[in-house]
Amino acid sequence: MKARLTRICIYPKDIQLITGKSERYSRDLILNIKSSLNKPEHQFLTVLESCTYMGIPYESIRELIVNESCFPGAVLWPFLLPNPPPLPETEPPSLR
Repeated sequence: MKARLTRICIYPKDIQLITGKSERYSRDLILNIKSSLNKPEHQFLTVLESCTYMGIPYESIRELIVNESCFPGAVLWPFLLPNPPPLPETEPPSLR
């Protein structure tokens, strides 16, 4: 089996996936994090820096941040992950 590669840098689509917020919110959040860390505009933001800022343990989002080359340009929803979480067993809603 091919080894999965993880990235060091985080992008707005990653934050969008983690938070469930819009892409615009995610871009603004990256700018706010860079500003609070006194990073120049041309520097990238790492996953670890964003986890520290948001107060989210790295281990909890490690599975969400996978190499984008596996799914170019796609938002990596949980059902696209190698081991997706099981769907809840619920009855379909009644049409009445």
